[in-house]
Amino acid sequence: QYQNQAKTRTARAPPPPACQSNGISFDSFLETSNSQSNGNTVPEIDSTMFFAVGSTIQHNIHGRGTVLPPPKEDNMRVRIRFENDMELDFPASGSGLRRIY
Repeated sequence: QYQNQAKTRTARAPPPPACQSNGISFDSFLETSNSQSNGNTVPEIDSTMFFAVGSTIQHNIHGRGTVLPPPKEDNMRVRIRFENDMELDFPASGSGLRRIY
């Protein structure tokens, strides 16, 4: 009879695209993230991780716009100023927003 023995491996995921494009090494990103937290806190996440302030987006209905800083009351929403000067807030995902590069 054979016994199942689990072999453990140390595997590393590839660095996220944000680290690659900013010229930040994944290791230094992890060190910075770990040194800024005390072990009990979660790093603050907001919509600017997905839609950078000042970047250009395209919305399915409203057209082209520019990303503004997120609203203070809900930092997981994306605030957009469209070409007609209208400002609207959207959820960070599933809102019909596409980044234009």
